[in-house]
Amino acid sequence: MKLRPVSFDYKEDYIADQPRQEGFIAEEVEKIDPLLVRYMDGQIESVKYDRMVALLTSAIQDQQEIVKKQGSQIDGLKQIICVDYSEADFCKEPTNNYLLELKY
Repeated sequence: MKLRPVSFDYKEDYIADQPRQEGFIAEEVEKIDPLLVRYMDGQIESVKYDRMVALLTSAIQDQQEIVKKQGSQIDGLKQIICVDYSEADFCKEPTNNYLLELKY
C-alpha cells in the first residue's frame, strides 16, 4: 500500500472551523506503519507528521539517486546514437543531466 495524499476537513467535534487540510488519512497510514499515527484511548487520532518528514526525505533522496543514474544512462545512450545519427536534434546539444539537485 502506498500513501495517498488527500484534502479533508476535520470533524467538528475534533477541531471546529478549520479550513480544508492537505494530508493523509490516519487509518491508511496506520496500515503502513502504526508508529506514524497517534492514538487516544486505543483509537487512531491523527498522523504524526513530524515522524513522516524523515521517512519522506529519505524516499526523495533515494528517488534522486535513481534520477541521477538514469540521467547518466540517457547521456550514454545519446552518445551511442549520435555516432550513427548525428543529425538528430539532441546530438546538436551539449550533453546534459536534466536533474533537480536538492541541496541539504
